[in-house]
Amino acid sequence: MTWTLACVLAAQQPTPDFLPVTYRNPGLAVDLGVGLWAWPLPMDVDGDGDLDLVVACPDTPFNGTYWFENPGGSAFPVFRPPRRLDSGRANVRVSRLDGRLVMSTPWQLFSAFGGKGYGPATRIPIEGAIWEKDVRARANQWQFADLTGDGLEDLVVGIGDWHEYGWDNAFDAQGNWTRGPLHGHVYLVANVGEKGKPRFAGATKLAAGAAPL
Repeated sequence: MTWTLACVLAAQQPTPDFLPVTYRNPGLAVDLGVGLWAWPLPMDVDGDGDLDLVVACPDTPFNGTYWFENPGGSAFPVFRPPRRLDSGRANVRVSRLDGRLVMSTPWQLFSAFGGKGYGPATRIPIEGAIWEKDVRARANQWQFADLTGDGLEDLVVGIGDWHEYGWDNAFDAQGNWTRGPLHGHVYLVANVGEKGKPRFAGATKLAAGAAPL
């Protein structure tokens, strides 16, 4: 009788609308993830010879640049929990310039990135415009590679062009799309400087055959 009464009383208790989410389960292995607009950057942060994963996320609620350490010993490692190194940045790329590993964002170069974050920024020395005046650039990624084969790393810029697309609200009442497509363009800006003193000028749109990429 007492047990039956207890069950009836428990059933009459209101169910809460919200329950607290529990965190910090150190034994749980989950898919590695960050947040919206995350840029993954594989690199050896701690100098132990294997590739760690740096992820830059400029959005909320996980804004920051995070280091997921590779513990080594496996072809498919389970990365360690993230350590926040710095604030989040958009359009971050990793490449090599004059033999050094560098991070870059539009117009900015970070030559001392490491376990303490990005370090000081210097402006990328570029002459002239890169893209055409009617381009509405959204994604805008800058990195370095020697595409001209002269031993100097050139600047390669990839952008998303939204000037025809506009935004996602251009359907008519019948569901037909009324604007144009999205475009992506890749530009080569040649390094016209010298080793240790890069200078970039003369942007051209990369092409495959006669058609631009």
